[in-house]
Amino acid sequence: MEKKNLLTYKPSGKIGFMTFPLFAVMLGLGVVLSIIYRIGMNLLPWIVLNLFLTLALGAALGYLAKFAIRFGKSRNVGLSIALTGIVALGVVLLTHVVKVLFSLAVDHTLTEAFSLLGSQFFYGIAAFAERGFSIARANVHITGFWVYLIWAIELLLVVGIAILLSYEQSESPFCESCGQWCKEEHKVFSGIQLTDASSLVDKGDIDAIFNLPNVGEAEQEEVTMTCHYCARCANTAFLSIKGTLYEGHDSDGEPKKNERALLEHAVMTVAQKEKCLSRIKETTSV
Repeated sequence: MEKKNLLTYKPSGKIGFMTFPLFAVMLGLGVVLSIIYRIGMNLLPWIVLNLFLTLALGAALGYLAKFAIRFGKSRNVGLSIALTGIVALGVVLLTHVVKVLFSLAVDHTLTEAFSLLGSQFFYGIAAFAERGFSIARANVHITGFWVYLIWAIELLLVVGIAILLSYEQSESPFCESCGQWCKEEHKVFSGIQLTDASSLVDKGDIDAIFNLPNVGEAEQEEVTMTCHYCARCANTAFLSIKGTLYEGHDSDGEPKKNERALLEHAVMTVAQKEKCLSRIKETTSV
């Protein structure tokens, strides 16, 4: 978000030469994950554990994508998301290939099962959908359309989680001069008034934000100050500010958090970076 008189970080759109090879490695590891995932699904036929495995697969692919983006130095958000989505989609499809392969291997040797896979894949998928599965606690047996619907939800969860994690990395600030990702330092201030911080952000007065006083512990609001900066040079630094308001409690008695990004990756001068890091690293109230 852009505020008055403030420039913000924008990814350059460049990609490193290792981006595509690392995503290829991710796909190779995805083949292994698809086999492990299918074995887990077969060994743990409970809907809650199946959901956990699905979320875990999405998270694993997401972190592999973050690794590929980070070490491949991809600052092209669209390309990073597209590659992550393609690989995640391929891995989900591979889990169904493995499922049919396991089914064929029951009555054939593994070599025969591989040779039959091409001609029997769609028949095998249709047979699985027709046979369906049961949810014991609900005493429900699901077949046909509902099986395909669950598979579609599975696909959306895995691909969606992977893309969200990859987006987080590809949007992270990068120092183009030094060719490296910025380091991050942050601190949560429970004594800074949220309205004061929001007002100064709207005015674009970064220096005044660093001088906001702590007025004591505030149970209902917090301000999180985050500094991304290049560890190699002094010229690249960005400020993000998030406000958190605690309103009421949920069913478990925990405070409900209402978080709002007040500022994202605003460009700082060298002097402002030093003030920001000094404020973040301080151990006493201002």
